[in-house]
Amino acid sequence: MWRPGQQEPVILVEGSEESVLCAPEQIVALAVDREMDDAKNKADVVHHDDDDAVTERA
Repeated sequence: MWRPGQQEPVILVEGSEESVLCAPEQIVALAVDREMDDAKNKADVVHHDDDDAVTERA
């Protein structure tokens, strides 16, 4: 566990355009942001698929 005065641990986060070096508490925030973005993107994709299906039936 990190304590003040020690060198901060650095964790490499993969999966983005740029690899990001962060302290552990930032990793959690990034993971939450990514999950929210993924959920939003999936919702957008489903929405667009529904629009396409309605257009094809019409």
